Amino acid sequence: MNLVGGSIPDSQITVVRGGYYHTYLQAVIPPATVPLLNTKLPFSATYTKCSNGSLAGASVKSGNLLNYVTSIVCQSTSGTRTNTSVAVGTNTGTTTSWWCPGNMVVGGLYVRSGYLTDGAALHCRVNSILAGE
Repeated sequence: MNLVGGSIPDSQITVVRGGYYHTYLQAVIPPATVPLLNTKLPFSATYTKCSNGSLAGASVKSGNLLNYVTSIVCQSTSGTRTNTSVAVGTNTGTTTSWWCPGNMVVGGLYVRSGYLTDGAALHCRVNSILAGE
């Protein structure tokens, strides 16, 4: 883990995903734990990350499902928080903000999904840089 700047290099991020049916290949893809750099994302997939600091929250829209991620909240090494626009998904639902309190940042994300994502929550941890560790 690279704690300088509170960020972890992409090469050290692991994605845990559930199994799914791949329509194009007409095959069941089993659950897996894979490095971010080896994930088999669609060619059109993009991701946004905090360029200076750590993820500290997000603004989303939901109804019965998680429909849209409006923005992410990044926390710098000095503790300043800024919004970064993401705009991913279908722009419908009620706006909700998820925040890690005080000197905490996102350490993980709990997601419940089948075919569609119907539940998600942040797992917060102490930002070791702000805590002086």
